[in-house]
Amino acid sequence: MANNCLLSWVNHLDAAATTIATSSAVEGLGVRRLQEPQVRRRMRTAPGVSSVSLSIDLGAEKEVGVLAVLQPDDAGWIDEDGEAVGTMAAADTIRHRLGRRGAVLSLDFTAGSYREWQEGAAIGWGAGTETLYDSLYQGAVATTGPALSLDFTIGSYREWQADIGSGIVAGYGLHAHVLPAAVQARYWQADIAAPSLAAVPGYLDLGRLWVGPAWRPSNNFDFEWTDAWDDLSEVTEVRRSGLDFVDRGPRRRVLTFAFRALSEPEAKVAMKELGRLAGTSGQVLFIQEPGGPYQGYEAIIGRLVEVSPITQPNFALYERVFQIRQSL
Repeated sequence: MANNCLLSWVNHLDAAATTIATSSAVEGLGVRRLQEPQVRRRMRTAPGVSSVSLSIDLGAEKEVGVLAVLQPDDAGWIDEDGEAVGTMAAADTIRHRLGRRGAVLSLDFTAGSYREWQEGAAIGWGAGTETLYDSLYQGAVATTGPALSLDFTIGSYREWQADIGSGIVAGYGLHAHVLPAAVQARYWQADIAAPSLAAVPGYLDLGRLWVGPAWRPSNNFDFEWTDAWDDLSEVTEVRRSGLDFVDRGPRRRVLTFAFRALSEPEAKVAMKELGRLAGTSGQVLFIQEPGGPYQGYEAIIGRLVEVSPITQPNFALYERVFQIRQSL
């Protein structure tokens, strides 16, 4: 199951109790727009600001297994070549921290680690917040030894620093981060730094956030899956001349796949809950190969537009077919 796909159909961001704060936003394009399914409605930072901190309070501790940041397909603006100028570069960074309310963190190096006490000045994150997960580090939040060595050659925090590059691909705009293990968290801090956008367009557009549990099947989706681009352009053909005139529109991905080997609990619990909670009106997050080399091209946030009934072709296994249409 290590490389099996990931499906999430609960976005805690949409809950009534969830609140969001930001370090920068333009009036009228505020952070509340990230809670709306229409990605193009967007949040935008102030002019001259291409880095932002987002602080999310889920209202209570909830299961979190996957996080995502999605930009609109027309981030910034569309240039003369039809490309969005405001898409983050893969080398731009996104740091995720998850926490819960706890005791004030100790500054005693023997009791805690650099990772536990170095919280910085980020909004909504400081004394009293217990860090459960930090994507900046490869190891666990707590040190494995009794003390943190300040010898930078061994055992130091630098040894554990991870790559927090966004991994965003131009034309796709989705950053997805899968936790090594689910945590019960109340707070999510996303620190986004996009120096590549400092000059042009000079601000940062964000369209949607995702924070929710992650479900992965015991058997992966079947062969013969399809991934296609649906072109929404209108083409008018002039009968007399035979010429085509194109009113260019956006393109969106349509992904079709099938689970052909679902276990009984997966079919009768997970798949039924997916139908009950998301149906064909709610959004889902799907990652074909979490952590794979093409994740930036394959991950998708969209709506289930076609879902087959759960079927049982034999004694032991169950099936279900899905089609996801990308949200714009």
